[in-house]
Amino acid sequence: MRRHWKEFECEKWESCNDSNPVKKRPLNTCYFNPPPSSRKLKYCSLFGDPHIIMFNGTTQTCSEEGARPLVDNRYFLIQVTNKNVRGEALTTTVTKVTALIRKHNCTSFLRYEATSDEEGLPRGFVDGTTYQLPANSNSNSNSVEVLWQDKTYVEIALHFIHSSIHIRRQGPYLSVSVKAPSIVLETESDVAQEMCWAGCRKSSQILSETAVEMPKKFSECYNRRVHVPKKVAEDRCKNVGTSGTFFDACVFDLMFTGNSYPSQFPQGPQQCGMQAMIILCIWPVMLNQISVAWLLIIFNLKLLNNVSDYTNK
Repeated sequence: MRRHWKEFECEKWESCNDSNPVKKRPLNTCYFNPPPSSRKLKYCSLFGDPHIIMFNGTTQTCSEEGARPLVDNRYFLIQVTNKNVRGEALTTTVTKVTALIRKHNCTSFLRYEATSDEEGLPRGFVDGTTYQLPANSNSNSNSVEVLWQDKTYVEIALHFIHSSIHIRRQGPYLSVSVKAPSIVLETESDVAQEMCWAGCRKSSQILSETAVEMPKKFSECYNRRVHVPKKVAEDRCKNVGTSGTFFDACVFDLMFTGNSYPSQFPQGPQQCGMQAMIILCIWPVMLNQISVAWLLIIFNLKLLNNVSDYTNK
């Protein structure tokens, strides 16, 4: 008998007796996940012409067209639609973002949609709600809420899993970024279609570094016009405070997007920063009196340091 108790981890007969059942969590109760450490957070951003920064820190430039999942897990799905916006070869950008929050003890099913056809970003979910407050929870906070800043920026905060989705709009063009703990992003399904994990399709990838270094050859091979000389593009991207990956993306987009620029460029990342968030900063580009958005993401300094530590491992 003692051997059986030991095998079933019963130190005493009372622990196996129905008169002393093991305490269980109440059903249908919302439990907020414990806050993750900064090193267990992952980031992914899709912006510009477009460029993607994947969860592993890899950056790609591509000309994807159509709808694809950006992130898909048991808690939420983000799907993006890319279209050719100017009729030129290899020129696409995000024109629709759909965020689906899956049903959970902490929230009902929610859908948020942002499209380039609308005048501004929606203030709430498709059903008109802006937040979820669970009846039974280990927290008094909203489990999910839309934090609408203005027509050009919105954050969807999933407090119960310490994740957030950030959407920016400039003119008719969109950019999206997601921050989430590793444990939230874990999935048993195939991630080959998710852009944040798998990146762009090989057939749509563009070697942006080569294009910038050899613009004439790139232009001839892909029938794409060079609108701004490299030196001019570099100077203008330096003036708006970009560096590293964002500087390279800025130079590529300005060279191959437009040749006339408005004066209201942000004067550095601090003007776009918000504490402990990924912020999407956008510089519009004008071409033939048509507003073509150049969408650029700049991280809050604290988060940028965290990402640098992660990607340098």
